Amino acid sequence: MARNDLSNSDSMDELLEHPAPFYERVKAMIKTKIHSGAWPANYRVPSESELVTLFGYSRMTINRALRELTAEGLLVRMQGVGTFVAEIRGQSALLDINNIADEIASRGHRHHARVFRLTEIEADAQQAFSFGMQQGCGLYHSLICHYENGVPVMLEDRLVNMQVVPDYLQQDFTRITPNAYLSSIAPIVEGEHVIEAVNVTRAECVYLEIDEHTPCLLVNRRTWTGPSGEENRHQRAPGLSRSALPPGREHAQMIRLLPAGLYTEMPWKNGQGVTREVARYPEAGEYDWRISLATIRQPGPFSAFPGYLRNISVLEGSGMYLTIDGQRSALIAPFQALGFNGASGVSCEIVGGPLLDFNVIYREAALRATVSWCGAGTWSHQGGLRILFNAGPALRVSIGDQRYLLEHYDSLLVDEAVALVIQDSPGARLARITLVPL
Repeated sequence: MARNDLSNSDSMDELLEHPAPFYERVKAMIKTKIHSGAWPANYRVPSESELVTLFGYSRMTINRALRELTAEGLLVRMQGVGTFVAEIRGQSALLDINNIADEIASRGHRHHARVFRLTEIEADAQQAFSFGMQQGCGLYHSLICHYENGVPVMLEDRLVNMQVVPDYLQQDFTRITPNAYLSSIAPIVEGEHVIEAVNVTRAECVYLEIDEHTPCLLVNRRTWTGPSGEENRHQRAPGLSRSALPPGREHAQMIRLLPAGLYTEMPWKNGQGVTREVARYPEAGEYDWRISLATIRQPGPFSAFPGYLRNISVLEGSGMYLTIDGQRSALIAPFQALGFNGASGVSCEIVGGPLLDFNVIYREAALRATVSWCGAGTWSHQGGLRILFNAGPALRVSIGDQRYLLEHYDSLLVDEAVALVIQDSPGARLARITLVPL
């Protein structure tokens, strides 16, 4: 990449002489490169020091410009790696009724859903009018949040005519979306759409993990199935859905919820067991760091990882002893962390049967890492990437005005200079991992 490509712009001098504040001039020039296509998605932006040299402004000015462009969703900053042009994650045409899971998969990302409500209700007056039925008749109600790479991107609030879809409540909507299920049994022949920008309710903000006054795009849909024709409208099973779509998600790449159900399974390096990978960087090839879970069923040797440092804890089971380069450790009881060199000869002796362990491994030449176990409280930022792993019951973590629900074995990856407030919850037990580039 030519690092002076900004200076080759015909509008460079014009922007630098603009009366706007210095950081706004930097933002304008970078936006010009992005919107013109000169800097496509995933393009690596020049470093802060390179931009300081190019513009002649202070590092503080450059840093502010990059931070604000990141908050606007135009850039993604990865600690220790660099700053990149963000992917544009636009929804499909709003009048198309597409499957959100397919849209997310088409971008090479992971979809998962959480079902917050799936029940039968009695139609109130407004609902009965919309469905062409008597007040008090039965409807099915679902409230489901859809996630892209662990980030909430759509809250779907849906009412369904139970006379036409009697098995709606029996579906597992973490495996199939309501859209895909309904389309398979009752294809839509007609639809009405009302689209507006709104401030969603406080409860919806909690589900979507957004600030209370963040405007969202609200898509209200009413759909019919069966034979067409106005005379058949009330016999064609109308369905109502209300989908709230947050804006660019300025924290989407900086704070990521990692659901336990999406952890990837892979064999051990020595072939003696299976690991569930929580997170790693980079995702392909040799990693600089990796966090994982593994079940140990019998005593035996560990794989060697020259060039890496390791940290291990026991999550489930009575504990274990490690023999490291001939030296036997003290008992590693549950929720105690022990660090050792990945190149060492290591074998384990388990106590009282199989156990589940928690592993952090990182490249010695690239990173410094700390691992500690805690309960409720505040985790202040002291530099580096942070991962919070929940080994206890479900609880909420607050980051400013955002709320994150961490279920058992979920993780939260945070690459922002913010404080994490962990709610006081009986039995709270969390691992705090900090990774700082050298």
